[in-house]
Amino acid sequence: MVLSHKINLWAQAWAENIAARDMMYHRPNNPYGENLYVFVSSPAAKRPKPKAVVSAWYNEIKYYNFRKGGFSGATGHFTQVVWKASIKLGCGWARSRRDNIYVVCNYSPPGNYRKKFKKNVLRAK
Repeated sequence: MVLSHKINLWAQAWAENIAARDMMYHRPNNPYGENLYVFVSSPAAKRPKPKAVVSAWYNEIKYYNFRKGGFSGATGHFTQVVWKASIKLGCGWARSRRDNIYVVCNYSPPGNYRKKFKKNVLRAK
């Protein structure tokens, strides 16, 4: 997976949008796969900790059934993070007026397509 400047800008724009509203929701009509995360802390962190964000998404692996495959609301972040066909990534973050930090990562091509999980969500070797 490679970092894409274009997708970084796309993710940053959405992070700023949801931070301005202080409400986390997915971008409508998004051509990319998307994972969202919010840090709600007191005192506020200076910036997001990328490892903590990705670990939170990846840790959904414990709920994923590799034999069965398929989408689940409990594992959708994990499956997008590891989706084999997704080869480009862009992320951004923004702080709300209440000091919440919103993180957005977008993936291209998007993942989590029905009937394609077994081919794209593989066990670690």
